[in-house]
Amino acid sequence: MKIFPENMERRERDLYLFFSLSSAAFLIAGILLLLYPPVPEGKIESLELEGNRLFSHEEVLELAELRLGQDMDGDLLEQALNRLKSHPYIRGVDANFDGEKLSLELDEARCLAILETSKGVFDIGSGPVILSREFPRCRGVPLLRTDVPTDLSLSQPRLRGFFQFWSFVNEHYPELVGRISEVRVTRSGGLTLYSREPGVRIELPESPGPAGATRLYATVGFLEDQNIRRGLVDLRGSDALVLPGK
Repeated sequence: MKIFPENMERRERDLYLFFSLSSAAFLIAGILLLLYPPVPEGKIESLELEGNRLFSHEEVLELAELRLGQDMDGDLLEQALNRLKSHPYIRGVDANFDGEKLSLELDEARCLAILETSKGVFDIGSGPVILSREFPRCRGVPLLRTDVPTDLSLSQPRLRGFFQFWSFVNEHYPELVGRISEVRVTRSGGLTLYSREPGVRIELPESPGPAGATRLYATVGFLEDQNIRRGLVDLRGSDALVLPGK
């Protein structure tokens, strides 16, 4: 394959190469400007926030060390985004500033449960990992209580089994998460689930796994179809045992 046309002098070849590389550089620069346009300077007149389940507008501004009416440019925006990304509950953030309106889209950590132990109350995220050792911020997830000794490494087999099970529920049956208010893990093994509307208690084996999640989903659907709002459900055996209450 010939790069240069035939019968071209060395000087002409050098000029040809120079202009070819310059054209390519300008083309790449143009593409980058289209993909990553420069941030215009201006003042933050308003904030548009998306993806926030755990943070209010005021909290996001405080974490980013920003305020309405503040001057904004590319460097200040980058610093603000780095502050937000350093928070354990924020996995990522996309931003756009048009000179007046600042738009932020948060990718927040996924909460699995709120763990209550003798050492305190902790938010647990997918992993599982402890999101906070100060105060719980997660909402709409079950409170996990246990009398199983734990060093908070979350490596205790019974806790690990629950989090693997509940991660599967979160991914495949997310509508179940908001219907369970409390889960208890005891020394004797097994899980006890309590419905968000008081009245139904569900017993599960120690590590239910994906099959247990499917049985739980089907059982909750059955209870709703039969309008059973109180009672005991035992899913520890091969057959489901449903004892309606009064």
